[in-house]
Amino acid sequence: MATFLITGANRGIGAALTESALSAGHKVIATSRDLGKMPDFKHNDQLTLLPLELTSDDSINQFAKTLIKKKIEIDYLINNAGISLNNHFFAATKDELEYSLRVNLIAPFLLTQKVFQVLSKQAKIVQLSSGAASLTNTHQFKGTPLDTYAISKSALNMFTLRLSLQVSSEQAVVAISPGWVKTDMGGDQAPDTPEYVAAKLLDTLLNIGPEDNGTFIDFAKKPIDW
Repeated sequence: MATFLITGANRGIGAALTESALSAGHKVIATSRDLGKMPDFKHNDQLTLLPLELTSDDSINQFAKTLIKKKIEIDYLINNAGISLNNHFFAATKDELEYSLRVNLIAPFLLTQKVFQVLSKQAKIVQLSSGAASLTNTHQFKGTPLDTYAISKSALNMFTLRLSLQVSSEQAVVAISPGWVKTDMGGDQAPDTPEYVAAKLLDTLLNIGPEDNGTFIDFAKKPIDW
């Protein structure tokens, strides 16, 4: 039995992954800025709900203090929470760019930094990235309103690589693209449901080892070019 910390667990992939992990017998610390919007998860005896506003340094600091006080040890840190503002370069504003970077890069950076001391010796740090973040493949997304999103997720990938150089030989830091998923972000035209992706993703997470440190993969563990 492992302990998962999943951000943005109130909907989409985060909610589906929380349910999958609980159903498999794992413990989950699920976060959201509004716990009142959390779904009714099954197996809630294995579930801890904690508030976390990722745009607030104070909230991140208080959250980390709570984990330390409760002496909770995390095996899987899933930096799932993210946003896409669906904007093109010429229409994007400074505020939109800054907000994209705050949620998609700065928040997971600060959260990982603050909770690092409660990670287990064999912990896996997982960044939910995007195929649009790939420098090699971003041309495939030409014309899509993903400019600030792709830029922020590409920066998240660099954070993944930099952190992978600093964790222990037993730990691993990976970036994972979940693909195009039917969520509020992905829309109804996406081919995969959150439940399908979460089930595949959980299998992949449980099979990540130190040899995978510093890699960029899809939810089925297929390598993606940086």
